[in-house]
Amino acid sequence: MRAEIAGWCGGFFAACVLSAAAEDSARVDQPQTRIAVVDMLQLVETHPQTAVNRAELEREIDEFDAGQNALLEDLQELKEEVEKAGEEARSTALSETGRAKKKEVAEAKFQEFRDLQRRISENAAQRREELNERAARMRESIVSELRQLIETYAREQGYGLVLDGSVLEEAGLGTVMYREDRMDITEEILKRLEARHAGE
Repeated sequence: MRAEIAGWCGGFFAACVLSAAAEDSARVDQPQTRIAVVDMLQLVETHPQTAVNRAELEREIDEFDAGQNALLEDLQELKEEVEKAGEEARSTALSETGRAKKKEVAEAKFQEFRDLQRRISENAAQRREELNERAARMRESIVSELRQLIETYAREQGYGLVLDGSVLEEAGLGTVMYREDRMDITEEILKRLEARHAGE
């Protein structure tokens, strides 16, 4: 009986060793996923369209500011007219009827002042929203192109995963805490980006 148990234990142990060896062999044979890192912030900032978009947005902002400044000048004039009408409405040199008429003028001017003030505020809010949406669309177009370049390069070079290693300037942190320099493919993507836009 003891011999049978010993034989059974020996056989079981041998089977376990062979099984472990087979698993280790399978792990060794299994291909490792290649990982790369890219700095998307640098790529976006370097993209030639970024400078074009920024210049276009700044021009539109300057044009809008010029229009707003003209409205602000009109608002200042209305404010002075409101103050003048208010003083006249309180003047003791005028009759009761005269003061009443000046009061009506002052109230009408004040309403005009408030309407223009609201218009300026609404224009600014609307334009700010439009520019933000426009900037987001411009950036998305650039990011989309960069994603395509990165995906093509990754497939050609056999990378199974590409991470964004951009640093968040506000916090000094990023998605990737550490990586070897050889894993950074930013320069390779920049070369392809420059080649694609050469001559523009």
